[in-house]
Amino acid sequence: MKLPGPWSYSSLSNYITCPAQYNAMRVEKRFPREESEQSLWGIAVHEAIEKCLTDGTPLPERMQQFQSYVDSLSCETCEYYVELELGVLEDGVTPCAFDDPDCWARGILDYLRIKGDVGLSLDHKSGKRKEGSLQLMMSAALTFAQFPQLNRLICGYAWLQEKGRITRKEYRRDQVAYIWSRFKKDLHELAWSYETGNWPTRPSGLCGKWCPVIDCAYNGRRGRR
Repeated sequence: MKLPGPWSYSSLSNYITCPAQYNAMRVEKRFPREESEQSLWGIAVHEAIEKCLTDGTPLPERMQQFQSYVDSLSCETCEYYVELELGVLEDGVTPCAFDDPDCWARGILDYLRIKGDVGLSLDHKSGKRKEGSLQLMMSAALTFAQFPQLNRLICGYAWLQEKGRITRKEYRRDQVAYIWSRFKKDLHELAWSYETGNWPTRPSGLCGKWCPVIDCAYNGRRGRR
């Protein structure tokens, strides 16, 4: 079973949370994504950091608390990238463009710094701390595909509410096959849903207030609009 298009960490996470929601929003596209105040803030922060690093645009006054973190990202002796789009073919090792029609998996790195055969990849997190390494693992596999000179990659979450404190994991090139294997079961289930048209609901605490699929029987906002 194959997927009809590329997958990302966020899309697969959406499916894992609730296949029915994934179907309604990403396949049938009956409900657009609703941006919360927190998510809009995160988008604004990412855009501001990108502009600051690429063309020197000062951070807005309301984001000045992030300035020391952003300053630490500049490196005159390294090559670095901001909001870097990456894609890989189904073999998991051949790089491709983010929008390549044959792209199998893809993602965007908030920040990547390379010096020699070692890289540092950071994901700016503007919300409260929420640990988890799968997103970092996928970022590592995509990066190794794009940059064959890398043998080690340090991936981390930069918690902006904690003055840019970083929690990190280190990955090696010889771990790429293992990394992709960690997603195999969930990808098989996603492909099964596409093939069979079976998109089961998975009720959770998010149903009450946050799910935009208001015609679902478990949606707490059903009938309020």
